[in-house]
Amino acid sequence: MSITVEYENWMEWARKTKIGCSFLDEPKQVQDALNDIFDGGEYNQNSGSHPDDVYGYSYENFSDEELLTGPGWNWDFDIDERDPADIIEENEDDVRRVLEHDYTILAHMGGTWYLLK
Repeated sequence: MSITVEYENWMEWARKTKIGCSFLDEPKQVQDALNDIFDGGEYNQNSGSHPDDVYGYSYENFSDEELLTGPGWNWDFDIDERDPADIIEENEDDVRRVLEHDYTILAHMGGTWYLLK
């Protein structure tokens, strides 16, 4: 037996989940990006696209400072004592290029990068 439930958008599904409902606390731009990514798909409870799985395993966010100084990031520009926001602004194309190798960028706002792995 199979039951099909349709939601207006992916965030409506997330609203009904145990962990994925945490996306409701994220900025609207992030929610809109998730709706765009998952729009029109057909997903089941066991898919990697279930909001609980996306929030628990695929979703990440980093401050500008964490992104610049955290382990595993290799930048082709100097990280110095300046404000991380200034460094990001000067090198945003390079930062996006590195991130897009492993992530989908949902948003960059308020000094935070919102990403999907």
